[in-house]
Amino acid sequence: MGICEKIVNGHLLSLVGYALTMAIIGPACTSPSSQTESHQQRTTCQGIIVATASRFISEPGNDPFEQFDFIAMFPRYQTANQPMVASLLETHVPLADLPLDTCASPEPQFSDKTDEENQISVSLLDAGDMFVKVDGKNIAIPTRTFPDLLKVIDGVIYSASPTHGIEFVPGQTYTVKNTGADNIGSFEVVLEAPNDLGEITVAGTSPDDNIPTILSGTPTVITWEGEGYGDEVIADINWSDMGLTWATTCRMKDDGSFVIPADITRQMGSELTRQTHELRLSRVRQVSFAAPFITFGDFSFVASTSFPVEFDKIN
Repeated sequence: MGICEKIVNGHLLSLVGYALTMAIIGPACTSPSSQTESHQQRTTCQGIIVATASRFISEPGNDPFEQFDFIAMFPRYQTANQPMVASLLETHVPLADLPLDTCASPEPQFSDKTDEENQISVSLLDAGDMFVKVDGKNIAIPTRTFPDLLKVIDGVIYSASPTHGIEFVPGQTYTVKNTGADNIGSFEVVLEAPNDLGEITVAGTSPDDNIPTILSGTPTVITWEGEGYGDEVIADINWSDMGLTWATTCRMKDDGSFVIPADITRQMGSELTRQTHELRLSRVRQVSFAAPFITFGDFSFVASTSFPVEFDKIN
């Protein structure tokens, strides 16, 4: 029986360690049991693969800073601890539990780390050798180990950047393969990279030219070069106010335009001083995959642009 199919009665099955970032989803490692659900726990094996193309505009007129990262990990943890594990992962995939074309009400951001999170164990499993084929090149993805990260995570993480030969090629097909190991079977997952967001405007202003201004209590139009392929676009806006960090998220169809409602902009910064804050717009494309001993897996591709915005009130 695979390591992900073991049932734990009452508490953790000596899961050891775990490491950093990414997304979450899927089917489930199952094993029969005659005991009641309150007395049994299962272990979950998750496959997380994320490719992130990030563009950062620090000031209008300056050349943007761009980077590309590929990361894969296979965490094993107790199923009941999934919410805590998700917060520890700090996934780079922007996900929003919202209906399409809606925004969440702005809320202050507090640390949700708990003492329980410092006591759970997560192992990052070895999936054997891993390769990414893109644009005719077959690229080996190196591994890194984390022997004592946060005292709850250890194992292996796969990561690469352009220094390893992998780059962001919009529209190209990325094929990820592994050889498999004792606890993770071999798999192949394919995803076409999205295009970047192209020219973006907020309230008619391109962040490449000037810092856009969001007026309180006014509907604010965001535009980008939409493809209409069914991808999602996520807008994350962060700011400081009254000594706290605040944030709101909007989840949008990838059709090139969205209006942040007036009731949302009205809540953005009660002081309404013309300080600069950050808006990140991300196009997200995702596909699920399966492999022996993996409960669920996702390969996500994120193309994002981050830039400063200002808040102001209507004169």
